[in-house]
Amino acid sequence: MAAGVYVPTLAKELLDNAKDTVPLKGIAVGDPCTDNVAQSDSMDGLWYGHKMGLVPDQLFDLLWNKCGARAPNEVALGGSSLRDKRNKSARGGNKKMRGPGPNFKPTPECKAAFRKFLVSTSKGFSQEWDR
Repeated sequence: MAAGVYVPTLAKELLDNAKDTVPLKGIAVGDPCTDNVAQSDSMDGLWYGHKMGLVPDQLFDLLWNKCGARAPNEVALGGSSLRDKRNKSARGGNKKMRGPGPNFKPTPECKAAFRKFLVSTSKGFSQEWDR
């Protein structure tokens, strides 16, 4: 964890539990993680790819809004850490990219668009190398 978790958490604890007034005017962190529920989209490879300009507007709109596609990363799904992934990989484990989510509409257009996303982002920004 980094300051993006500790600073907001500490500030909230100070404000919630102080016996007297705390002269806290605000906090500043560069890349905060203040609410996993509110920030869940930011842990999605499709959303992230669009934000960073790697998934064009038209493709993102089709996948996100019309097809209902999502590409959450392992951590967002409560999965293992990168260290655990490396250890599993060293033992010969091979995790495949998760599908486009439970609300995905499997029309031919949506399937083709999701495949385009996977190809253009190395399986949704995968950190794994199968070979």
